[in-house]
Amino acid sequence: MPIDASGRVPPRMRPDPARSWFNRAPARDQVRQVLDELAVVCAAAGTSLRHVCKVQAFLSDLEHLPEFLDCWRDAFPERPPALAVMRMGGAPALLAPHAIVMAGAIAWVPATNSDHD
Repeated sequence: MPIDASGRVPPRMRPDPARSWFNRAPARDQVRQVLDELAVVCAAAGTSLRHVCKVQAFLSDLEHLPEFLDCWRDAFPERPPALAVMRMGGAPALLAPHAIVMAGAIAWVPATNSDHD
């Protein structure tokens, strides 16, 4: 989830209807955060995003799917993993107020570090 150490979505990544004219992209920011954290978890496990096999993404609303897919293509420019995206019907369903995205992933960890990026 796109949360900080306190378990909350940082204010800079929250949707703000009162400031929508700034064309902020909280969905894009949250998806990037989730993918960046996934890269950190992969590295700690001795693998990389290149070895992610499957991702299940949960969006508060499918209106955020275009931003999600833009970030997805950036993170996985070649051979993207299997992807399932589900609409959860609002941010409260995602366990953290203001959350737009939540994801789970499965990655392969090579037997040696020779395949590690």
